[in-house]
Amino acid sequence: MSDNDRLYKLEKQVRGLKRLLYSMIAIVVLVVTSGFYEDVVTADIIKARVIEAKDFQIIGEDGKEFVRIGISEDARDGNITTYNKEGQKLIHLGTKKKGRGVIKIYNKNGTQIFDSERVALRSLIP
Repeated sequence: MSDNDRLYKLEKQVRGLKRLLYSMIAIVVLVVTSGFYEDVVTADIIKARVIEAKDFQIIGEDGKEFVRIGISEDARDGNITTYNKEGQKLIHLGTKKKGRGVIKIYNKNGTQIFDSERVALRSLIP
């Protein structure tokens, strides 16, 4: 083996080791910076004591609403409503204008089958 061949082989080996070193440095930098980013984002979410909104919705993969937590049209009372995959109401928890709580239950077609206000009024009648 000539000196030129040995020198070429050694230069090739050094180039490979440089690439490996640069790749390892890049990986370390990415891991460290992604760790800091995740901590910052997670800390912002966990430390939130109050989340303010007029309406919260849980939307499925198909874009349909499954849960809505919000306020009534007159902005006085809170409501929680759940929906099935066809978009029909299933359960509604809320309040009436006079401040009474109400629970309404619907069948899969969206037809109301239970209203706690009607049950409460019937119990008042002798």
